[in-house]
Amino acid sequence: MVVSGKPLRGEEIVDHINGLNIDKISLMERVIGYRIYGIRAINGVILIDPKN
Repeated sequence: MVVSGKPLRGEEIVDHINGLNIDKISLMERVIGYRIYGIRAINGVILIDPKN
């Protein structure tokens, strides 16, 4: 998962998203995610954009 441009995983996700006002959630394709984020994104990327 990527929140506000920052890759997160594990408990970081819960800690960071808890109470966050979410504006948009989108999916990034495997190939594009792999090119940007490396091997951690081999199964795709979930992008979460918070409200400002």
